[in-house]
Amino acid sequence: MPKHSISEAAKLAGVSRSHFYKKYIRPGLISIEKDKDDNPIIDTSEIMRVFGGIHGNTDNNVSKIQKDT
Repeated sequence: MPKHSISEAAKLAGVSRSHFYKKYIRPGLISIEKDKDDNPIIDTSEIMRVFGGIHGNTDNNVSKIQKDT
């Protein structure tokens, strides 16, 4: 599955970036990886596992995900 920056992942989850860090990343509730430049990224499947799906404008989300694959 595609991988997303923290900002993108928070948008897909339907929460603010700061809330995403505070409630999900810092306590270890969602797994993060590092890309080749050592930036944190999150797999789409992790967002779906933790949040039960992808929120927000799903038409744009699907387009973004399809472009990434």
